Amino acid sequence: WDPQPDAESYADLLKSAYAAAKDADPTCTIVGGATSLTDLPFLDAVGNAGGLAAMDAVSTHPYSLADGPVEARLAAQIRNVRRLLARHGVPDLPIWVTEIGWLADPAREADVERQAAFLAQTMAVLRAEAVARVCWFNLVDWSEKWGIVTQEGARKRSFEAYRQAASVLDDAV
Repeated sequence: WDPQPDAESYADLLKSAYAAAKDADPTCTIVGGATSLTDLPFLDAVGNAGGLAAMDAVSTHPYSLADGPVEARLAAQIRNVRRLLARHGVPDLPIWVTEIGWLADPAREADVERQAAFLAQTMAVLRAEAVARVCWFNLVDWSEKWGIVTQEGARKRSFEAYRQAASVLDDAV
C-alpha cells in the first residue's frame, strides 16, 4: 500500500489468509494488526471491515519517544485497544505487543540505567494490562541503540532487567 495501508484491503487479506492458514493447520495462530504505534483509527477501520474476526490475536507496536512507559501512557494505550476490541465484539481477543523498546547508548551510563528501568516498568505495565505476549525490540544494537546487547556482544543492564522481568512476571496477575 502506498502511501498508507488500506484497512479494507488489509481486512480482506486477513480473512483470506486466516481461512487458508486454518485449513492448512487449524492449530496455527494468526496475529493481525502489527500497527505502527497504537493506530486506533486503522484498527477501527479493520474492525469495521470484519478483519478483527480473522485474527487469533491483535498486534500493536506502542512506541513513544516520551520519557518512559508512564509518560507514554502505555497502560492507557492498551486499555484503548481493549475498548476498541470490545466495541467490535471481540473483547477477549488477546493483545500482543510485538515491538516495543527504549533507546540506550552503551557509552552513556544514564542511558543504560534508564533503558533497564524503562524495560522493567514496561514489562510490569503490560503484564498488569493482561497483554498476552511482549516482544522487545531489539536484541542487539546496530547504528540505533535499541538492543539489550551491544554490537560487541556485551550485555547491557537491560538484558538482566529483561531476564528478571520474564522470570518474575511470568505468572503475575
